[in-house]
Amino acid sequence: MPVSCWLEAEARASIIVDDPNLHRTDYGFIDYRNLVRHADQHNYHVSVAAIPLDMWYTNPAAAAIFRNNPERISLIFHGIDHTLYELGQECSDETAFAILAAGLKRVERFERKSGLSVGRVMTAPHGAFAEHFARAMTLLAFEGACVSLPSLLNWNPQRHWPADTGLSFAQAMGTSLPVFHRFGPATIPLYSFLGHPIIVISHHQDCISNYNQFERWASMINGISKTRWCSVGEIARSNYCTQRLDNKLLVFLYSRYCLLDLPPGTMSLEFKSTAFCAKDVPVSLELLKGRREPVVIENLALSWDKNSNRVCVQVIPSPRLALQKIDPPPTPWWPYLRRCITEARDRALPLVPSWIERKS
Repeated sequence: MPVSCWLEAEARASIIVDDPNLHRTDYGFIDYRNLVRHADQHNYHVSVAAIPLDMWYTNPAAAAIFRNNPERISLIFHGIDHTLYELGQECSDETAFAILAAGLKRVERFERKSGLSVGRVMTAPHGAFAEHFARAMTLLAFEGACVSLPSLLNWNPQRHWPADTGLSFAQAMGTSLPVFHRFGPATIPLYSFLGHPIIVISHHQDCISNYNQFERWASMINGISKTRWCSVGEIARSNYCTQRLDNKLLVFLYSRYCLLDLPPGTMSLEFKSTAFCAKDVPVSLELLKGRREPVVIENLALSWDKNSNRVCVQVIPSPRLALQKIDPPPTPWWPYLRRCITEARDRALPLVPSWIERKS
């Protein structure tokens, strides 16, 4: 009789800080050098949700901090222009595609100039995230989104939500875009019990009092279970669960792009049907070994990495938009003005004693 057992999924966690940029080595109450030291001391990781509109300039010293400490600090997307409800606005799929493509181009320029990498996971400004933007994101290089469950329900009232909404490792939207739930510290124990990745939302104001808030959250999470702190991009690429059946590994995908670690003795795989995998897909590892190009089976593109004993898995979306060149809409002047005012406010707050006393 075949021996079957579920393999325990590794607990993963990250703290997201919305809005900061790399114009200086600090932003509001955050000093990146001190934050990295504190994260190293108390064992946590911060994913900075940066706005592509802000990426016109990068301070070399700030970039060096991120580049030299990827285990403690990283970057992901926070909207495109960070205008009010920009990813929840009513528009055509083509317009949504063009807006997102424009943001990707800005980030790619930033990456070339700074030598940094920005995780292809979107945190939606103000929690506004509509289904048509999820559809467009599956046709681009995005690997997921981070939105709180209440916001997701609020911005998609017309959608038929399945009975297990909020319970699975990730919510599928669009064609195959995983949406990870981010939440406040009060619900950390609940999501940890459900086995979800722990993604805590915060802002620079939470870094008052020498990052005591982060220290408390990290202590709580580290006390619940042994946790791998990592970027939200890494969470997206490890979002699956597995079951061992003799020398076969059954894989349940909750991501559209993942790096699958193979236990010793694995001879074959079978991807089980989920919202991200069209149907049960059996795969022999012998089929993948020695291939330079990915092997496409059903809606999965698979490739073997012999050095790490990993299989790279990518879900191929069913296109609903032709990938012809779509000119992005021009960016008006007022988002730049808004960001300048917002950044000036955030940088001025640490200079206001009454505000600090009220928040401490």
